[in-house]
Amino acid sequence: MTNEIKSNADLKIIVPIIIVITLLLCAAIFIVNYLGDRADMFIVSSGFTGKITVIYGQADGIAEKNDGEHRIFDIPQSGILSTQSIYKDVWNSYYYRMPDGKLIPLAQGNPHGMRGMPTGVYSDVDTVFVADVNTMKVDINGKQIYVTTYKVEKSGYK
Repeated sequence: MTNEIKSNADLKIIVPIIIVITLLLCAAIFIVNYLGDRADMFIVSSGFTGKITVIYGQADGIAEKNDGEHRIFDIPQSGILSTQSIYKDVWNSYYYRMPDGKLIPLAQGNPHGMRGMPTGVYSDVDTVFVADVNTMKVDINGKQIYVTTYKVEKSGYK
């Protein structure tokens, strides 16, 4: 057979490579879970679609909510939240709050391919997703503040 391992020397190379790949994969899974567990939570009412704007560091804004692990940002129906919270560059998670209070995670990124057709796991569902997340530092009356915008959109495919 031409594909047989020819010697113990081959095994001495292959086994460490497999171990390193396994360790890297485990580390990546751990990091994603760790960041996800500490994510800021942005929550909109079920059915909301449109542009969201979060304005940070506003003295007259909504006080920061925290459940002990996450900062929680409840987005009003207007789509504009002015908050006293400072901007933190952390992993974010986005949810719909259903009428019964249950939180449903929103997909992140446009589920459509380059030509607007649904791709992958989103191809047979009516997906609501978060797209075009953008955070910018703006100067208002000599004060630097952070503003984050994003869109909540519906794919329209079922």
